[in-house]
Amino acid sequence: MKTKTIVFALIAVTAGVFAWTRPHNAPPSDFRDAVSDNSFDALKNSAGAEASAVSVPEPKIKPFPAVTGSRTEKVFSRHSNPVMEACRGGSSCSMAFDGRERGFCEAYKEDKSCFMALDGADRGWCQVMKEGKSCFMALDGADRDLCEKGRFPRKHMFWARCANISLPHGQSDPLMQACHGEKSCFTSLNGPERGLCEAYTEGKSCFMVLDGADRGWCQVMKEGKSCSMSLDGEDRDRCEKGYYPGNHLFWEHCGK
Repeated sequence: MKTKTIVFALIAVTAGVFAWTRPHNAPPSDFRDAVSDNSFDALKNSAGAEASAVSVPEPKIKPFPAVTGSRTEKVFSRHSNPVMEACRGGSSCSMAFDGRERGFCEAYKEDKSCFMALDGADRGWCQVMKEGKSCFMALDGADRDLCEKGRFPRKHMFWARCANISLPHGQSDPLMQACHGEKSCFTSLNGPERGLCEAYTEGKSCFMVLDGADRGWCQVMKEGKSCSMSLDGEDRDRCEKGYYPGNHLFWEHCGK
C-alpha cells in the first residue's frame, strides 16, 4: 500500500513539472481574433528580425478598360465596309481589295484601263460600260446577247454607279428602269428582286416585302437595326465585319 502511494505521488509531481514548463496560449475569443492583425504581428515577432525585414508586395488590381462610345456604333458602321469605303473614295482600291474586286475598283473608280485592270468577260463588259465600245467588238456568245439587250452584270452596274457612269442602253433593261425610277418595281421585276426594289427605292417595309436573310440584311442596311437582332449565323458574322451582299448594296445605291 505504501509503495502504491509513492508511485502515485511521483506521477503527480512529473505531470506538474510538464504542465509548468509548457507555454500557455490563451484560446481566441472567436475565429476572427485568431486571424486578426494582432495575431499576425505576434507571429512575425516570434519569427525574428529576419522575417520582419522581408517586404511582401501588395497585389495590384488591373483596372478594367473604360468603354467609350456606343458598342453598336463600333460593331455596325458603314465605314467599316471596305467596298463602301472604296466606292465613296474613302480608301484606295489597292488598300481595300485583292484580286478581282481590286480590278473592278481600279477600272471604274481610279480610271485605269479596262484592259490593264481586268480580264476575260469582265474586261469586255468594262470596255462597253465605261469606254463606250460596242457589244459586238468587246464581248462574245451569251455575254454579247445580254449586252445587246441592255442587260448588264450586277457587279459592273454597282461599280459604274460608284463612278457616276451612265450605263449605255440602260433604258431597255427592266432592272435599270426600276433602279432609275423609270418604271415601278411591280411592273419591271418579279420575285426577290421586286422585293429588294420596293424596299430600297419605294420605301416599303423590309418586313412586308422580303423574308429570310434578305429581310434581315434590309433591316440592317436600310432601317438601321443591329446585326445581332436581324441576322443569324454566317450572315451575322459577315454583317459585324461590315461585309454586305452585292444585291443589297446595288439597290441601296438605287434608292439614293
